[in-house]
Amino acid sequence: HRKTASFIHIFNIQGSQWSRYFYFNLGIYITALGTLDRPSEADSHIRERLDSIVPNRERFLRLSDFVQELPEEQRRSEFQAIISAYAIPWLDRMSSIDQLRLYVLREKKHGLPITDATYEYLQIQRT
Repeated sequence: HRKTASFIHIFNIQGSQWSRYFYFNLGIYITALGTLDRPSEADSHIRERLDSIVPNRERFLRLSDFVQELPEEQRRSEFQAIISAYAIPWLDRMSSIDQLRLYVLREKKHGLPITDATYEYLQIQRT
């Protein structure tokens, strides 16, 4: 968790209950829309999966599947590089209402839901 004046940025690694696969989740919790001090990623008003924003999604998915045989140091090194290059900059960029609005309008690609209250807060008409 990282708090700013208006948001709480969340990075979460979630193990699959069905396999040895892991999900790398990013979330933005808008403090004006809630009262939680340490929200979970699922409580976030805007959510993203890291595999949706990396340029080589197939490689990232192979790294995230711990059934795939890879040397531990190689996997750790690649994850650190990806998190530094994509997850942290994505969270840094989501630091203003304008940036959140642009993201929702132009970039959001997956089906993780955005609440009506979030659309209203961002002054976006739901389509």
